[in-house]
Amino acid sequence: MEREGAEGMVYRHGPEENEPLGFIGDLFTIKARSTHTGGAYSLTEMTVSPHGAGPPAHHHTDCEEAFYVISGELRFEVDGSTIHAPSGTFVVVPRGAQHAYTNPAEQPAQVLVLISPPGFEQHFIDMGEATGGG
Repeated sequence: MEREGAEGMVYRHGPEENEPLGFIGDLFTIKARSTHTGGAYSLTEMTVSPHGAGPPAHHHTDCEEAFYVISGELRFEVDGSTIHAPSGTFVVVPRGAQHAYTNPAEQPAQVLVLISPPGFEQHFIDMGEATGGG
């Protein structure tokens, strides 16, 4: 739907449009890609398994990642520092920072991940497996 005077289209992604991907033992659902945000960012919802190991330590030279923990908790290691992130916590990992996360809890963690600039979410698509959920 387009609004008069708007530079772009209004974008909506409802739960009926979810196409979860199995990736590193967790579920990733891309909610908005670069094409939906005018190239500003992408947004992915993650369900991180209980006691999930998450990705190995890594860094990005071309983007920042911002994590908002909706429910559950994550533990981040960022450049040698540990950050405990219970529900309601927002963590920004700057470009170049070595980082990893785990879910230390008994229940899954629901997390929104904003990537700016976008593009890295394509790795989730390329390496993930469709789960058939939605």
